[in-house]
Amino acid sequence: MIDRFGSHTLKINALLVSGFYPQIMALYGPDQELELEFKFAKPRFGFGIPENDMGFQADFDFGIKLAGDMNFLLYDELHLKTMGDFTFDEEMLFGELSSMTVV
Repeated sequence: MIDRFGSHTLKINALLVSGFYPQIMALYGPDQELELEFKFAKPRFGFGIPENDMGFQADFDFGIKLAGDMNFLLYDELHLKTMGDFTFDEEMLFGELSSMTVV
């Protein structure tokens, strides 16, 4: 993980995202250099949560912007929340997720 869950950028071009965002290639051309930015933020673990042994929450931010520009062409956030029960049996970890929510 980049500097312990910081953000990271990846250089791509508009042709690479044309399958799911064709309007970007139509506006800027297939050779337009883009940056794809990922950010993993606020990971949180909780233990002894009522009805579950453990919970995990994290935020994922991602966006696409023109290379060298500060403004995003596309930006979204995902909030992940999972709850589950975990046990150790004969030196093996067993787990059961009771819920997973992605908002």
